[in-house]
Amino acid sequence: MQARSRFASAGLVLVTLALLAAVSCRSSKPTSAAQATPAVPGVAATEVTIGAHFPRTGNSSTYAPIAQAMQAYFDYVNHEQGGVNGRAIKFVVRDDQSNPAVALAVTKQLVQSDDVFAFDGSLGTPTHAAAVGYLNDLHVPDMFVFSGASLFNDSSKYPYTFPFTPSYRREARILAEYADQHWAGMKVGVLYQNDDFGKDYLNAFVSGLQGKLQVVAQQSYELTTSDVASQMTALKSSGAQVLAVFAIPKFAALAFRFLGDSGWKPHTLMTSILADPSVIKAAGASNMEGVVTANYLPLISDRSDPNVQLAERIMTKYAPGAQVSQYTLMGMANAQLMVATLKRAGKDLTRKGLIKAADSLRDFKFMALSAATITASDHSPLHCERPMQLANGGFVYVGDTICA
Repeated sequence: MQARSRFASAGLVLVTLALLAAVSCRSSKPTSAAQATPAVPGVAATEVTIGAHFPRTGNSSTYAPIAQAMQAYFDYVNHEQGGVNGRAIKFVVRDDQSNPAVALAVTKQLVQSDDVFAFDGSLGTPTHAAAVGYLNDLHVPDMFVFSGASLFNDSSKYPYTFPFTPSYRREARILAEYADQHWAGMKVGVLYQNDDFGKDYLNAFVSGLQGKLQVVAQQSYELTTSDVASQMTALKSSGAQVLAVFAIPKFAALAFRFLGDSGWKPHTLMTSILADPSVIKAAGASNMEGVVTANYLPLISDRSDPNVQLAERIMTKYAPGAQVSQYTLMGMANAQLMVATLKRAGKDLTRKGLIKAADSLRDFKFMALSAATITASDHSPLHCERPMQLANGGFVYVGDTICA
């Protein structure tokens, strides 16, 4: 009996060990590729989803055609080039209503519900300032933001963010150089938006003048204001002979209309983001005649330029009925740079891979007047612009390209 009991116990132990070994063998089998490699958000075998928040309504809605041109360019790439590395680009744009709180809300929606791989071309300094921290905390690529504010070109704080618009500080220095060459010794008044966008322009412009022109008045406005008549009245009363307008289209149009209504005729400078037929129409061409700005793209009026011809062809085919404008070129140049960066990132798309591809972009020639170069310490791709002036309702270049 004892022998049989010992034999039975030994058998039970052997069976238990065998079962444990079987379980161990099953658990040590390699997992499938799908299990081993987590899915990359927004990346499928035949499609990659890109998102953006954009002001389709609100104070900055004048810029809405930029997103329309981006969509047209992505459609062109999808239909005529087979997408990027075999994937079609799906572009999801949500209206931020020109409101920072809404911009953050729709950014979260794009990440959490729309499952975007990356952002591209989100527009607006105050609106994107509300979203940039969220995107970087989640390591979501935040590509080619339509803002030249310095806060978006801080790769140590926001390594996943890349601005597209040339630095407002660089542009302000270019405008200051032009003012010094043509209006030295005159008095200057400045209208600026009271945020990072306006302050970047103001501070770089004033320091760029180096005392060669006297800044006698500075007037700011808030995005929530209804007009700028009081600010413009104060600037006129200051005796300023030169007016610098560092504003978005709605308020710039109000400022230029004030010039026409009041009879004040200073020399004028403005930001490049105002250089579009829609702004000229809203302000009145005669009120803006002679205004000087800078540009990083071809002039939409130059129908001999192959980039303008391409833009017109793409818009005619993929956005029929849309007005072709300077904003069209802005949107297409941005999308063109995004496509190039996606190509560099390769077929095995990852978010880190996209950032690495952008950080290694050097001397890339595209629709802009100068080639794009990005480094890990400077995420701004464009460093050069050319002064231009409004003459007879259209812009003409009035100097050589300046890099700052």
